[in-house]
Amino acid sequence: MTHDPAERTRLGIDFGTSHTVAVLGDGEQPARALLFEGSPLLPSAVFAEGDELLAGRFALQRGRRAPHSLEPHPKRRVDLDSLLLGEREVGTVDAVAAVLARVRAEAQRVAGALGPVTITVPATWGPTRRQVVTDAAARSGLGEVQLVPEPIAAAAYFVRRLGQRIQDGHAVVVYDLGAGTFDASVVARSADGFTVLSQDGRDDLGGLDIDAAIADHLRPQHGDVVSASDAAERARQRLALLEEVRLAKESLSIYNRAEFTIPFTDVDAHLTRSELEDLARPMLLQTLKVTRAVIAAAGLTPERTAGVFLVGGASRMPLAATLLHQSLGIPPTAIEQPELVVAQGALIAAPAAPPAPPRSESPTAPTPPGVSALDYSPADAPGPVAPSSTRTFDGSIARPRQRMPWPVAVAAAMLVLLAMPLMSLWGGALETAIGKGEIYDRGVEMLFGTSYGIMMMAMIGSVTAAPLLLRRVRWARPLGIGAAIVSAVPVLAALPSFATDDPLITGLVMIAVSTIVTLCLGQSKSRHWFDTEPHAIGTRDTVLKVLISAGLVVGLVTITAVLMAVLNEADRSSYW
Repeated sequence: MTHDPAERTRLGIDFGTSHTVAVLGDGEQPARALLFEGSPLLPSAVFAEGDELLAGRFALQRGRRAPHSLEPHPKRRVDLDSLLLGEREVGTVDAVAAVLARVRAEAQRVAGALGPVTITVPATWGPTRRQVVTDAAARSGLGEVQLVPEPIAAAAYFVRRLGQRIQDGHAVVVYDLGAGTFDASVVARSADGFTVLSQDGRDDLGGLDIDAAIADHLRPQHGDVVSASDAAERARQRLALLEEVRLAKESLSIYNRAEFTIPFTDVDAHLTRSELEDLARPMLLQTLKVTRAVIAAAGLTPERTAGVFLVGGASRMPLAATLLHQSLGIPPTAIEQPELVVAQGALIAAPAAPPAPPRSESPTAPTPPGVSALDYSPADAPGPVAPSSTRTFDGSIARPRQRMPWPVAVAAAMLVLLAMPLMSLWGGALETAIGKGEIYDRGVEMLFGTSYGIMMMAMIGSVTAAPLLLRRVRWARPLGIGAAIVSAVPVLAALPSFATDDPLITGLVMIAVSTIVTLCLGQSKSRHWFDTEPHAIGTRDTVLKVLISAGLVVGLVTITAVLMAVLNEADRSSYW
């Protein structure tokens, strides 16, 4: 019995930022990767030449001579309506379609008629971005395609091809570090397939950003390696330099040292693995922050974690696996060609993949947490949802505000309570006890000065930490815990002398408040909220954040001082 090839030869495509990967198969047997000029990695670059759009290595080759007509990473421009390539304005859909048309031509040359086509997209992409891919596929001649979230495809490969088991109720962490973006997802196995429990990502972290850091690292050693006065020539030099840097970086996954020649010069340069790791570490630590956050959001425990799966070409860097292992305590699973994982997983997940969502004006509408992405339909979406991070017109990263955990709000309120009238009453009572010698019979002056110093530190720390906690400044958490603990020290010392007086109640209240602050800020919800603090991009945002926080601190300190002075005038027997 024979089968129509169109019914069994399916095409899976992973349209990436730097490269596009395509595989042919039936979803059951191991898929075979399409080769483009002898490599499974097709550059996603597009070059405008007259009325024609070139894609792949041909585009990169032409782009070295005319860089202003080249777009090396059209996926990073998916939010734009059009691109200016040289003197020609090209629609973003047309640019993506040029890459997909190159894939279609090669697939038809190898397999003839094609069956269903599946294209993977980031899990955080919503209707508008997905529609760009759907329209581009139709314009390229692929017709109607199925879209599968990338973490679902990776999880399907993890189970089917690697033979890993994910029991019901367990989940796998997908760490996807590509050329231009980073995505972390928690994907659970259920009776209906796979479910994306949580996901988040960064549009400003990837292998390209590490390449740029390496290029900048060369300046102090070799001067301005991109030194041409002409803008077109500078762009040509920059493209060539980044290509050399990328090849050196990739070789350091195997070797400890890479040597190369800086393009358009006779200067020889070298890069060691330790230098690469020093440059990449800050960016990789940011990916760990996102990964820990999605794990916490999913409520995933180590006992329910089936594994950590490395996906994307940049994830092959040894430091990425090392830092993940150190941070999570789970050795990640890496394979020889992580670039092919998503495309191959697309064929496995394709039978249950949903159709592309309809056009919407919403920037994104990611798969809702807890809903099976394999069974997900746009009609099930609760409404437009903002992307986890979007690039603004000035190039900065804008992120949606996350709801403040209640323990943080309670801790901020309790810290204000520590610094307000109760602190004054406690100080007056403590001062009286020391003056009468009820705490100790000697060293009164030393105790008096020490207690004042401790109380002053506690009050300033409390009133400073409270607004900074609300502003989500990371170092405010240890400051608040420290202020609460320091506040309790003189109270505990003075409690024996308050056994028969009203200040006993005050002292007990102060200890209770300090304990509440410590417990609230020590909770996992509070820790993760501050660990995932969105960093400010740009000097202006950083300075503005510092100025606002300083204003709040000065205002609260002033209010506290005025209130204490009023209380002191009202009742000199109890207050300072």
